[in-house]
Amino acid sequence: MIAAIERYLATGRAAGYSLSNVEYRLRSFARFAADHQQTHVRRTTAIDWSSQSGSVAQRHTRYRTICSFAAYVRLEDSRHELLPPNHFGYRKTRRVPYIYSKADIERTQPCLPRQVRRGAPQRLSSR
Repeated sequence: MIAAIERYLATGRAAGYSLSNVEYRLRSFARFAADHQQTHVRRTTAIDWSSQSGSVAQRHTRYRTICSFAAYVRLEDSRHELLPPNHFGYRKTRRVPYIYSKADIERTQPCLPRQVRRGAPQRLSSR
């Protein structure tokens, strides 16, 4: 599996990606798989390895790394299993942005320098 990981990383780096975190995770997975006498990506091995992380977000990141690698390496060797996406059910949520009303903007204007209030361009950084 290490040779396949090296090819995967070389391909990604040739495309311009640094992959330092991915490399760390893949090597960790390869050690875990070797400890379990696995030479190919298996769903249960990927889930067990990913489950060792503390948070759902970390488990998801580890699992997605193995999913991408498995899809790549399966093109060379069909004994690698394709993994179902989003096994841990993680979904990143973002806060709803606050949109300032015209009244909000007008309330902040007394705090601004007079030149900015009139719309005159002003350099905001010192020289």
